[in-house]
Amino acid sequence: MIPHSVFEEDEELRRILDNKFKEAIRSGFKDKRTNIYRGDVEAIKNCEPIIVTDQNFGEIIASEKPVVVDFWAEWCGPCRVLGPIISQLAQEYCEKITFGKLNVDENPSTPSRFNIFSIPTLLFFKGGLLRERITGLIPKKQIENVILNLID
Repeated sequence: MIPHSVFEEDEELRRILDNKFKEAIRSGFKDKRTNIYRGDVEAIKNCEPIIVTDQNFGEIIASEKPVVVDFWAEWCGPCRVLGPIISQLAQEYCEKITFGKLNVDENPSTPSRFNIFSIPTLLFFKGGLLRERITGLIPKKQIENVILNLID
């Protein structure tokens, strides 16, 4: 058994345990028929971005619909500006594209796999394959142009 004081002193251990706890809680709410988390089903129904993790990334990009994943972090100012834009686009293109958000601090494996060193970064997938990448804060119209090319 680990003494309680270790959790207070070791920030990384606390973060790992928090993430494991969140994933354990979340996995209990997975719909066995659709293989989708209930929270994600609600997000999709409401045309909101779904939460993407290292664990569910492969399932999400394998979607029949094209997928846009926003790699972000809470401390990132440009990410906070881009967030509402992504939410607007998710509403506008709800029927044609799935939008997701991946917190790079909580899910370090996927950003590493795709060589993401700066955020915000948007990755655009179609048929499970990476089709486009945008790094940095750019105008909504520019993101829409990539989306329109993706759904054609």
